Amino acid sequence: MGYETERADAKRQDLKAMIAESLQESGIDDSDLLADRVVQQFADVTAPYYEPEPMRLMTLGEGGVGGGSTTKPGNVVLNVGKLVRAIASGILTIAGATAAPWLLVIGALVTWDALWSCLNVKLTEEHACAVWALWKNRDDNNTFPKSRVLDAVNRERTAFGIRPLSAMEVNRALDDLVKMRCIKQSVNDPERWWLREWVQVKYR
Repeated sequence: MGYETERADAKRQDLKAMIAESLQESGIDDSDLLADRVVQQFADVTAPYYEPEPMRLMTLGEGGVGGGSTTKPGNVVLNVGKLVRAIASGILTIAGATAAPWLLVIGALVTWDALWSCLNVKLTEEHACAVWALWKNRDDNNTFPKSRVLDAVNRERTAFGIRPLSAMEVNRALDDLVKMRCIKQSVNDPERWWLREWVQVKYR
């Protein structure tokens, strides 16, 4: 009995491949290297635990033993907050003066959607930029005023010389993030968004 580290390593490779593909589609160089670093910051993978079933005596002929094995689920913990903090602090960077840091968030959102929501949303720069802006400007309770999201998003985009988004584009991105369960309306204040910092997904 014990932890099946090979399966945990395989799961990390799956996540890395998923993120690398999304980064390639966004035109980011060194996507494999960046994907590996994103996984390190974003996903904590715990190996499944292997436990043999008790051996049982069989009463056939000369006798014999029967048995089997069972594997308890492992965990994948996705932490958006940790990833955004790593990007904002410079631990994760993208080459190029005009490269927007939130592009690294796209790979994380693709993973989140694939493992958690299963909506298969076509995730774009707009989704990532919304998450980036919300996280950078959130309060101590991980909330942000709904009325200020558009300004926050476009302030970030303007800083990198990228065209502003319309209110419709931002609202569509927010709607998708709600469906993915990345954000939700604050229970204490319906005028604010609450951002989920992490989610735990079980796998076998």
